[in-house]
Amino acid sequence: MSDGVRLDHQLLTAREVADLLRLPVSTVYELARTGRLPYLRIGRAMRFSQRDLEAHLGEACRAEPSRAEPSVRRSDVG
Repeated sequence: MSDGVRLDHQLLTAREVADLLRLPVSTVYELARTGRLPYLRIGRAMRFSQRDLEAHLGEACRAEPSRAEPSVRRSDVG
């Protein structure tokens, strides 16, 4: 079942995502509404696939240079 939805994958609430990402719940909802976090709509409820979030955040980290690594400029080397 490669194109179907797997029901054994963990679905998270906005509160659980907020706790994992250490963000306010309102920010999680805003990120989802603006398309910056993938989510599923089940009736009126918004749910987040843990696997989809991990993949999405992994792609975002690879697309953006790490802010933890210091940049080295020519004037810094000496």
